[in-house]
Formats: sequence, C-alpha cells, structure tokens
Amino acid sequence: MMNPVISVIMPVYNAEKFIGQAVQSILNQTFKNFELIIINDGSTDKSEKIIENFSDNRIRYFSFKNKGVSASRNYGISVSLGKFIALMDADDISDSERLEKQLNFLMDNSHIQVVGTNCEIINQYGKVIGKKKFPEYHEQIEFLAPLFNSMCFASIMILKENLLKIGGYKEDLIGAEDHELLLRLLLGGFKVKNIQENLYMYRRVSDSISHKYLHIQKSNHYINAYNYLNTPEIVQKDFRNNFRKGLLEYYYGDISRCRKYLFKSLEEKSVSKLKVFRLLLVSILGHRFISLLRAKGVLPQINKMFYTMFRIDFQKVKET
Repeated sequence: MMNPVISVIMPVYNAEKFIGQAVQSILNQTFKNFELIIINDGSTDKSEKIIENFSDNRIRYFSFKNKGVSASRNYGISVSLGKFIALMDADDISDSERLEKQLNFLMDNSHIQVVGTNCEIINQYGKVIGKKKFPEYHEQIEFLAPLFNSMCFASIMILKENLLKIGGYKEDLIGAEDHELLLRLLLGGFKVKNIQENLYMYRRVSDSISHKYLHIQKSNHYINAYNYLNTPEIVQKDFRNNFRKGLLEYYYGDISRCRKYLFKSLEEKSVSKLKVFRLLLVSILGHRFISLLRAKGVLPQINKMFYTMFRIDFQKVKET
C-alpha cells in the first residue's frame, strides 16, 4: 500500500452488532488512498472475529485491554501514517463520499484546519430517525461550542500535525472527551467549519456508553465549558461572555448564577435583550424547580416554545 493520505481512527469496544457496517462504510469510500486503524479496547464479544474477516490491506488492527476510548484514539493517531486524521466510531456509518469531500474542502480552504459534517441519526436497525444540522461557520460554531454540540465530532477531519500540537485527547477524562478537545482546538486558534451535507450517520442506541454515562458527560461538559469561558483570551475578546455564562448556568448549572450573568449581559451591546428576558423569565421559577424540569425533560419543551417566539438561533434536531 502506498503512503496513505488519510488515516481513519476507529476505536472499538463490544461493537459486534455494528462494527461490520462501520468498517465497510470506510472501505466503500470513493477516495481510496487511506488507512483504517482499528483499535480494539478489550472487547469481550465477537468484534475481533468480525474485524479479522476483512482482508483489505488498508486495515491496520491493534488490540489491548481496556485503556479507554481516548487512549485508543491517541494510540491510533500515534501509529498513523496519513497526513490527515479522520475520526470514526465503531457503531456509525460514513457516507461513501465523506473522505473525498472533506479532503477536497481542506485542500481548497487552507484557512480552515478542522472540518465536520451534518449527520443523520439512525437507530439500532439503521433506520433514519432524525437529522442534525450544525452551524456552518467558525464564529457560529465557536459561540455554541461551550454550550452544545456544535460539531458532530466523530465526523471531523484534521491535519495530524495540528492534532499533535494540542496534545491529542485527555486520557484521564471520562465523558465529554470530544467536547474538551474541540474547546482546546478553538483556544489554539484553529479555524473550524461544518460541511452542510449529511456525510455521517450517527447511531443512537439506548444501551450505548454515552447514554449510560449521560450524567457524567453533563458534569464534564459543564466543567469544560466553565474553564473555557473563564480563560483570559475568551474573557478579553468576547463581548457576549456574560450571556454565554448565563446560558451555561441555565442549561447545566445554578439558576441564581444564571440570573447574575444574564443581568450583567444586559450591558453587553451585542446581546439581544429579548433573548436575555426569555431566559430570565424562566429562571424566575428557581433552581429546584428548573432542576426538576431538567430531570423530567420538560425544560427542552419550554425552550422550544421560546425558540418559536423569539427565533433564537440554537441548533436543534429535526425529527423525520
């Protein structure tokens, strides 16, 4: 095999139901000059046997015991030969033109260092149950990044050297690892963009790790965002920082702190007063009641109502 241009990094843990589809979706790419690095992180199911059934010489297979998804990705990156790194999860599916379109985009837009895509959401049977449209431009992605998933991070492509510059994944972090890495990329000055095409199929399965540890993810998401919004670079240059801090507390933290930041944000000229008053109106309910609404899943419905009223530009899942 010639030196690959792209290294696709795929960590695997007990993905026997879906690993075959995931691997095949990469082998079916219209762009052919890649390597697929599969890291089996101690699977106890038939994942290894399924992987070994593939005879394509572009596959490089590694196996070790339960070091975690971040360590698996870092190892894959460390042994990769490609100039570009493309991420891929073992239960997802890539569109056949994904690698070609992302590579062409990065080659044609040298000022962009990280490119993601929109995605379709599929269930365990591969049926499309929704679509997720992410903000397209860097400024939009950066504004939302501390608060929500503003990129489908499993779909990104990036120069390997840029990923190494920021040190790769934090291996001691369990949950919200992609979120933390994206925020470090943004702090590092790297420009990002989302291609407005569904080039990735993200599988939503009820017993997946991300669902089991949702509470851990939310906690780490809050910590990641809090640290990001309080870095000197962000505090100095972002005129909407109090508004974003208010949003962070509204969605993940303490409602009294939310109100404090929102009142401060009224002094920020670039912030819509309607957006602030919408949040202040709900925050009057108090922290305990808001926490109950979060737990019961009612808060998103209230937010949706206000979204319709004030046309607030937040990402959302459009169910099909």
